[in-house]
Formats: sequence, C-alpha cells, structure tokens
Amino acid sequence: MSVTIRSDQAEATLDQAGGAVTYRFLVKDRWRDVSYRAPWPFDYDGGLEGHLQGDFLCVPFGVPDLNADAAANYQHGYGADATWSVVSSSDRELVAEIPYPAASAIKACRRRVVCRDNRVEITDTIAARREVELPLGLHPIFSLPDEPGGMRLAAPASTAILTAPYRVDARSLLGDALSVEDLEHVRDLEGRTWDFTRLPLDAEIEELLQLVGVDDGRVELHDLGAGHTTTLTWDKRILPHCVLWVSNRGRQAEPWNGRNLCLGVEPVCAAFDLGVGPSLAGNPVRALGAPTSVQLHAEDPLVITHAIACAPAPADGGARNG
Repeated sequence: MSVTIRSDQAEATLDQAGGAVTYRFLVKDRWRDVSYRAPWPFDYDGGLEGHLQGDFLCVPFGVPDLNADAAANYQHGYGADATWSVVSSSDRELVAEIPYPAASAIKACRRRVVCRDNRVEITDTIAARREVELPLGLHPIFSLPDEPGGMRLAAPASTAILTAPYRVDARSLLGDALSVEDLEHVRDLEGRTWDFTRLPLDAEIEELLQLVGVDDGRVELHDLGAGHTTTLTWDKRILPHCVLWVSNRGRQAEPWNGRNLCLGVEPVCAAFDLGVGPSLAGNPVRALGAPTSVQLHAEDPLVITHAIACAPAPADGGARNG
C-alpha cells in the first residue's frame, strides 16, 4: 500500500514496504520521474531486493549481521524491509513510523515527508531504547538514462575517495580499498581508467565508491538529454560520507539479469555497506581518521534531514566537479 502527496511542482509517494519514498517533479511543463524502481515485478515477501526502489532509511546501514543488534538481521536494517504505518497525511505532508523488534536497542523510526514547491523534504527520527552504536545511512536511488554518459554527476570535494575493499560482484572491476584521485579518473584493477562523473558507463559492471569526509552535503545529477538537474542535499554533520552505488547492468543473477541501471547516492556514517561489525571495528574509512558509526542515546532521538529538488539544468550542463 502506498500514499501520495504533492505540491504544484513536486510529488512524493511512500510505499509502506520499507518506507521507501519515490518522487517526481514538474519541470518545463512535464512531470519528471527521477526515482529508481527495480525492473522486475515486486515480490513483497522477497525482502529488500523484492521491493527495491526510491529513497529509504537504513538503521543500521549495511549487510546483515547476526552478531549485532536485532535490527541488523536484515539488509540495511529492519526498517528497510518491514512494513511502516502511515499515522497522518494531508495534501502536502505525511508521517509514517515503524516500531523495531523488542530485542533491538532501536525503539522506533519515523519519517516525515513534505512537498514544498519543487522540493521533497524528508525528516527521519530514530529513537533508541538504550545506548547503542551503529552505522547509519540514507539510501536514495536514482534512475539513469539508457545512453552512456547521459547523466553528469557533480559530487562534493572530499578528504578521500575509496574503492570498495572487496569485489562487489563477479563483474566488478574495482576493489581493494584503493584511493582514487578524483571521480573522473578511476583506475580499475586491470589498469583501465573510468570516468564516474558520466553515467551510465559503457560497460556491464557493478561498483561501490565512498566519498570520505565530504565538504558539502550536496550532489547534483544533470540529465543531459532531458535537460533537468536533480539535487540531493543532506546534513553532513551526522552523515559525513557518501557511498556511490553504480549498478551498471553488471549483476547477472536473478532477478537482476543484466538489466539493472541505477545510481545510489547514499549519505552515510558507515564503512561502505560492510555492516555493523566492520563499521565498529577497523576498516579502510576509519583508518583515515573518519567516523563510521553513530552513538544513539536512550530518550534522545536522533533527527536526520535531507531534501531532493529538481529544476531545469544550468546552461553549462552542470560543470561543477568536486
């Protein structure tokens, strides 16, 4: 079940499965759907992969960890998989919440979604039962055009850019937690150089990169063919890093079948998607002196805000590059 709200220029739909929010915007008299939805029939009993879409909260962020908090038994946390309840809604605003399992240190999460002009604003509140330290993150996923290089990514400057410390998939070309000079010149393990600011890539690959210590919580996606720019902004004081998930037709197994094309722009305080254990211990991000977990306090809810806007692209096609 889903609930939709809208303003004159923005529309947001919350799916109660995982609390995922998809959005579209009125740009140049045409509604532009910028959110990703998996290209397979949704199976709501199939876990997160079965209803993968949109923009969801990850408490905790990362792969399942059966040795950690009970909320970590699920991909990207209990809330990304379970059913949320819509507690209030109006034309332009809705509030949804989800109680966490009684064994979890997390008591509940709440999402407030507001459509305002050409922006969708999302406020997430995380309440803890007791003290706990966890990796946290947001997981907005955007659709990509079919044409190679049809989307220009403008990312903020950062302290470092790391490739994942492992091969993300059989067709991944990056790995080994290597330091990258900039997103325009990413060298793979076979010595080739890729420009990750122009997506999709002309290859069948699956990759993760992490921008460590961003200087601005702002990423712009310039759709060169459609002529619009989608802007994601977030509070980098809480989520100081950004994971880029480039799913470029690389995964061949069911239900992916080499057809998935999307970009995850994921503000985090975590070490890639390694999960609770590695994020609390030694990892390549923490080795740089950067935090990879957040301390949550009982009776002191943590509030995380982010927003998505869409407008006509600038005349220079979005030449900013961090």
